Formats: sequence, structure tokens, C-alpha cells
Amino acid sequence: MISDYLNRGQGSAVTTRKLCEWTGLDTRTLRQVVETERRGGAPICSSTVYGYYLADNEAEKTACVRSMRHRAAEILRTADALEAAEVDNNA
Repeated sequence: MISDYLNRGQGSAVTTRKLCEWTGLDTRTLRQVVETERRGGAPICSSTVYGYYLADNEAEKTACVRSMRHRAAEILRTADALEAAEVDNNA
């Protein structure tokens, strides 16, 4: 379990590279395992700057959730724009 490699608090975050070294997983598999653990209730937070860590308090968890929701909204906006784009069939 990835959560076994993590400490509490953003200040104790572990980079993706380091977790891959420790676990022998590739980046894609690591992300899948983290997703599975999160869906199972593990409070695994992440930061693009610091890496992965266990939430030490509600504020850290809330900040991570807010970041995830923001990214999800951006992806939806991009998908909507792509969906509305016209395809030039003469190209």
C-alpha cells in the first residue's frame, strides 16, 4: 500500500519519483494504486510541487479536494470546448 510509505503533513510529502523507486511501480501504476486507496478511504493528498502525503488535518484535506475539483472543472471546460469545435472535413 502506498499509504504505508507516506507520513502525515504536506511538509513530509514524498515525490512520485521517490515512491516509484521505493515500490518498483511505474508512474501510471502508482497513480492507479493511489486512486484505489483514496476511494477506499485513505486520506492521501498530493501536490504537484511536493508530492504525496497523508492529510494531517482537515485543512490539508480540504485544500487537496479543492485542487482536485478545480482540475476536474478545467478538464470539463476543455472537453466542452473540444466538443463544440468544428471539424474541417476538407483537410
